Amino acid sequence: MRVGTAAIAFHSIVCSGLPSLDPGLRLSQKPVPSPTASAATTTLSIARLALSPSSTVSALSALYLLTPLHPVYLAGVAGVAALLVYEHSLVRPDDLSRVNAAFFTVNGWIGVFYFAVTCTARFLV
Repeated sequence: MRVGTAAIAFHSIVCSGLPSLDPGLRLSQKPVPSPTASAATTTLSIARLALSPSSTVSALSALYLLTPLHPVYLAGVAGVAALLVYEHSLVRPDDLSRVNAAFFTVNGWIGVFYFAVTCTARFLV
């Protein structure tokens, strides 16, 4: 009984705004609006605020205080901070041509570098 009630509640919540699945019903073909320059600027501003290098470095530094790690870890955090600053310098609100380089290539190097430094710092303790 509870499963049936939950399924009905889920269906009514999720599907309340969806169109009918009647095959005879034709939906209007409206084009999907493309993001504007102001939307890109707003998105980048929010990302820079929430995911700023300073907040990431603060979180990584807090890990040093909470776990037994060798001081070489702090040198690695400084390296990660330098890579994050470089990553954020690649993308500008008016020039998004290097987004792939910034968020795929540099993030890949950050991940590999941070993993190696953390393993080294843990091994040296």
